[in-house]
Amino acid sequence: MATSDGMPRPAAPAPASRHLVRRLIVAPVALGAAIVTTVAGSAIAQPSEHAATGTTLTATALGEAFAADATKAAAQSAAAEAAALRAEASQVASRANAERSALTMIQGQKDERARALAAERRDAAAARKAAALKAKRRAAAHRWVMPLEHPLLTSHFGMRWGRLHAGLDFGAPVGTRIFAMSSGVVTKTENAGGYGNKIEITYWDGTVSYSPT
Repeated sequence: MATSDGMPRPAAPAPASRHLVRRLIVAPVALGAAIVTTVAGSAIAQPSEHAATGTTLTATALGEAFAADATKAAAQSAAAEAAALRAEASQVASRANAERSALTMIQGQKDERARALAAERRDAAAARKAAALKAKRRAAAHRWVMPLEHPLLTSHFGMRWGRLHAGLDFGAPVGTRIFAMSSGVVTKTENAGGYGNKIEITYWDGTVSYSPT
């Protein structure tokens, strides 16, 4: 606008509020700066303490979260490794127990066979001993002896007086003891006339003796 004398009129100074608005527009609010106004209307941009503190707290929290996650992951990994080691140790112990059980069973079977063999040997030895004793007794029972302590042969086996004399005759004084010649059974006792009292003994092999008394 011009004055009455034709000279241009100087522009009126802008209100302080316009400067304030302009300064507010260009103030670095997005970067976390705070606006401080003066009584004269001027504005000064200063860094926001709350924004910086929040950023620091956020970084610290993230770091702590990452550290906690890493610690948790390490703990889980260690626990899994420990569990795997325990499982492997349990398997090793189970195999060892199974091997010991198998060895114990095998040793038990060996011991049982050894005991059975020893029992068989004892039984066989006892049987042989019993058989030997029986044979000894039988041999003693079947042993032949003379019927007299000092026998006197008076007639041989063979032909006598035109016929077979199937025996042997021994002579002894009256009252001489007469013995059984082996094990046998008394099968007859009788008076044989001229032979006197006759005792007949049948022995284990069928032999028969006549002993007059």
